[in-house]
Amino acid sequence: MIWKTSLKTERIFSMPLHFSLEGLQNGLSLIFPISPIKIQVTFSINGNYLNLNSSPYLGTQKKVRKAEAELDSLRMKEGGHVSSYIADFRSHVSRIGDWGERALSHHLRKGLLSRILDQLASHPARIDSLQNLIDITLELDTRYHESQNEKSHHQEKKPEASKSNPSHPQIPQAQVKRRRIFRRDTSLILLC
Repeated sequence: MIWKTSLKTERIFSMPLHFSLEGLQNGLSLIFPISPIKIQVTFSINGNYLNLNSSPYLGTQKKVRKAEAELDSLRMKEGGHVSSYIADFRSHVSRIGDWGERALSHHLRKGLLSRILDQLASHPARIDSLQNLIDITLELDTRYHESQNEKSHHQEKKPEASKSNPSHPQIPQAQVKRRRIFRRDTSLILLC
């Protein structure tokens, strides 16, 4: 069995034709444990070798490695919502394949913000699956953002009440007009 590499980074198997295709298929399952999407089989020019071009598999493998690297570096944005982080997380997981629940749960936790991790640590429910972790995380984040919205609404109302300064009390416009007329009529206005 000869393994050749061309300049285009395509890898080619060359085998004598007397190997059976069934044997070839069994050998490929040992070499490529993940089944390739598509394998092209062609005869070489001299007719003595069967060439198997596995570049589609390698392209898929590169995409998987890229998705794994992106998942490993995926972090939730400060001030962002868990729902968008989980959507990105699931997108990367769909391109990777099956890592197992524990590994995926670890990667999901790794990218969460510390405020959510703190709440997860003190959460009374037992987190025994990835879906359970996602559900609880979404619930905690929803509570957090609701409380932030309530605080911001409360703070917006508060400055209006604090605008009235006791040293400069606000007088209604009608009363101000009456005072001006009174000062004008009683000659209390000083002209310079």
